[in-house]
Amino acid sequence: MKFYQIIFVLAVLFGCKPTKEGTKTDNTQTVMTDSAVELSAPTKIFLNDLKKEKDLTEVSESFRSKYLIKEIDGVNYISAFITVSSDFKVQPLNELGVKTNPKVGDRISVLVPIEAINEVLTINDISYFEIAIKGSLK
Repeated sequence: MKFYQIIFVLAVLFGCKPTKEGTKTDNTQTVMTDSAVELSAPTKIFLNDLKKEKDLTEVSESFRSKYLIKEIDGVNYISAFITVSSDFKVQPLNELGVKTNPKVGDRISVLVPIEAINEVLTINDISYFEIAIKGSLK
């Protein structure tokens, strides 16, 4: 019993710290760095998997089948939801090639080019980033 209590305490102390991470891209590789944008758990997993991709312009089929990657005019996009501040302007997203839907409250549904994800995560008025995940019908 004491063993499980120690494991629980260690998990709380080391495994459950809230972190805010972003990415930095050096043409073909994605590297995690600190960012002011809070990321969902699936987004953190996505960014970790993205680091393993050799070429962001042509992601592997296994990566494509795992995530909601859409190819439009030769560009790979990831579907996502972002939470933004009340004075957010969509122009910085558009300049990065992000396709946006109308803002509803403080949320926007977006298609982000995976090559531009680092730049999107550095936009000051974005407070939360969450990739869309695949669902399944039972």
